[in-house]
Amino acid sequence: MNVRRWGLFCVLVAMSSLPAAADELSDKQKAAAVKNLKSAGLSNVTTVESANFIVCVSLPEAKAKAIAESLEKVSVTAKKALQFEPNEEPWKGKLTVYIFDDRRPFQMFMLQVAKQRSSDPYHISVRSDVPFIARGIEVGKKPTDAETTADAGKLVAGALLGTKAGATTPLPEWIRFGFGRAVVARAAGQGSRPLNDLKAKAKAAVTARPPAQAEDAWASGNEIVDTSLMDYLAFGPTAAANFPKFLTALRPSENGDAPSMDQVLMTMTWTKEDLDKVWKKYVITGK
Repeated sequence: MNVRRWGLFCVLVAMSSLPAAADELSDKQKAAAVKNLKSAGLSNVTTVESANFIVCVSLPEAKAKAIAESLEKVSVTAKKALQFEPNEEPWKGKLTVYIFDDRRPFQMFMLQVAKQRSSDPYHISVRSDVPFIARGIEVGKKPTDAETTADAGKLVAGALLGTKAGATTPLPEWIRFGFGRAVVARAAGQGSRPLNDLKAKAKAAVTARPPAQAEDAWASGNEIVDTSLMDYLAFGPTAAANFPKFLTALRPSENGDAPSMDQVLMTMTWTKEDLDKVWKKYVITGK
């Protein structure tokens, strides 16, 4: 066999082994999900699998599959905004998404699986052989199925943002979850209720008296402004060129200090006034 044919043979052998390796990893991750659910004392849980996710939720199979399908759309939308390369993988294998409808099993999961306590109703752990997200429930709230699906999507998009920004880049919640909510709305499609609601609420905010300001996102935590501003940065007319620069500007200094938004804007050669102006134009005109 000549060198050229031998090289082709090796490539074909390597390619033929990829599906088997992927299946083996997927089986390992599903087994880990079953074990983790058992550790949290959960038995009545539906587990479904899609191309990129393993979803574990206390809902009927049809609704669990609908969540998985929604997460696939979120993944595609987020990866496009984050400019992932076609073969660039954010984590190993499939991401397991645990969705809890009660605070107690979520807390048990955190203690037994994550090995920590958490005051937040979520946990993201994607840097291991069994990457997962756990979505709990806030005290006193009973979310609808649509809210549950959207919240899971927000966490998945936020996790993708975190992997693209890098492990050492601290992401404020307004950035991580503003991006997550924007992605969920965009993944629903043009003319969808989630996207129309976002646009309408953002327009109401910037035309109010007094009008909302872009800096409300990081200064006061206005959820509508957070989401709309991240929608502009990730999906607006200059997103392809400026969003990667924005993520780079968020990286900590050599001393490990996280930059302030003033420093981020300075790196981008923007001012708060500039950002406010172009964001409001985008909200009102879509351009």
